[in-house]
Amino acid sequence: MFSVVIPTHNRLDLLRDAVQTVLLQDYADWELVIFDNSSTEDIKGYVDGVADGRVRCERSEEFLPVTESWNRAMNLATGSHVTFLGDDDGLTPGYFTGMKRLIEHFQSPEIIYCALYQFMHPGVAPWEQGGYVADLKNGFFFVGRNAPFRLSSDQALRAVVGSLQLRRNFTFNIQAFMFSRSFLDRLRIDGPVFRSPFPDYYLANVALAKAPSVLVVPTPMSIAGVSRASFGYTLFNGLEEKGAELLNAKLALDPLYPEVEKFLLPGPLYHTNYVVTMEHVARYVQDSVRRAVDYSRYRRLQIYSVLIATQGRFWRAAAGKLLWSRLSYGERIWTIGLLLGLAGSRLLGLSALFQRGMQRLVEPYGFHPESGICDKGSYSRLIQVYEALQAGSLGRPVLAS
Repeated sequence: MFSVVIPTHNRLDLLRDAVQTVLLQDYADWELVIFDNSSTEDIKGYVDGVADGRVRCERSEEFLPVTESWNRAMNLATGSHVTFLGDDDGLTPGYFTGMKRLIEHFQSPEIIYCALYQFMHPGVAPWEQGGYVADLKNGFFFVGRNAPFRLSSDQALRAVVGSLQLRRNFTFNIQAFMFSRSFLDRLRIDGPVFRSPFPDYYLANVALAKAPSVLVVPTPMSIAGVSRASFGYTLFNGLEEKGAELLNAKLALDPLYPEVEKFLLPGPLYHTNYVVTMEHVARYVQDSVRRAVDYSRYRRLQIYSVLIATQGRFWRAAAGKLLWSRLSYGERIWTIGLLLGLAGSRLLGLSALFQRGMQRLVEPYGFHPESGICDKGSYSRLIQVYEALQAGSLGRPVLAS
């Protein structure tokens, strides 16, 4: 039996479409567990109205932080294989049938990691306001691959080491994974399945580091939705406070925070949550990966971000003054070099060119996923994407520029 787990909080309009992508599957042996994280909307009433014994709802009366919520949700699954979706995500048609075939043919891999369809809702992406659907090959190991294959131990190590160095070379979408129960049960022996401020970033890396058999599937099997109510929307649109509110996570309460606080700098909370998450990963997988987190790179990311945010008026801004007070001598020299480079490029009219060059130097990616655009602007709801896939009317992917 397959389990699909969906945590949700006050996004019933999106949840309905996610649930429909499960109900419409052509395979019957599944359960859908919806974990209501203290919604004021009537989630249970909706589930009761679905009137399908395979769909059940559990609720927390307290609004839990994202990681605790995801652990509570995952622990409710009873199937032999578990898929985890956000409430704005969905399955593709024939998902369970396809997964069953893969499990049987490849002799029950513990992890299946798939390409994705990414559905950007209208109004989410500043670079494409009408929204789009993309075929996302989300890892370096997809290059040149058209059929399912087992990830080698060297490839898995490269993937995780890239993450610890903050040059990630695969994306951490939880929708891309199917986990065997045996793998999740082994993780539970050591504590929670999900840990850290970014639970998906954590488990994605732990899965590749710890699972003895990982099957990679270049065919998109799930739909990763990015709606205006998602954390992704806040990330793409510079709404950091709103993003923190959605996650409901208090970084200072993280169990590793007292140990890593000395390495942390003012700047984007995203980078700080990311690096603390990687510290959790490094400690849990140290027996197989034996790499430390690259805090020097993290600090350069923060310095550059604050410099750009203050538009060169570094010491006049409170964020710049605070950051400067926490830098080492070498970091101060590096910062001054950046400021001089930015000032010089402005005088020469090359400011944009300088910033692009620096961004390539400090960006937290070592690989850019291959993204083929299937459609622009035709869909406003995820269920419409599902229906287009079912009808075979979604366009063939065209490589994004």
